[in-house]
Amino acid sequence: MLPNTTAVDHAFSALAHPVRRAIIDRLMEGDLTVGEIAAPYDMKTPSISRHLKVLEHANLIQRTLEGRNHRCRLNLEGIRAISSWVARYEKFWTGQLDALERFVESHPQAMRHE
Repeated sequence: MLPNTTAVDHAFSALAHPVRRAIIDRLMEGDLTVGEIAAPYDMKTPSISRHLKVLEHANLIQRTLEGRNHRCRLNLEGIRAISSWVARYEKFWTGQLDALERFVESHPQAMRHE
């Protein structure tokens, strides 16, 4: 079954920004507060919060409130949607490249440059 294309569109749009990809990478290590996410960047918390809202809208992260702190974690459902989409194309291109390799191996004369 294919993931919802709107969900995949939102996910790829969210991941188009390098800061958001870096946030996802950091959250792979475990949950972080907004302040912990903002720490390595030369950005104020509101700027990081805007990035987090985009990731939330794309269903890639979840935020929970612990006292006054917002804690963020990866949303595996959203990550799986991307993974499923990519896997479909990976299978296709692997098959295409395997067929090309078989052709080249069985037709070495086709690769000669004269």
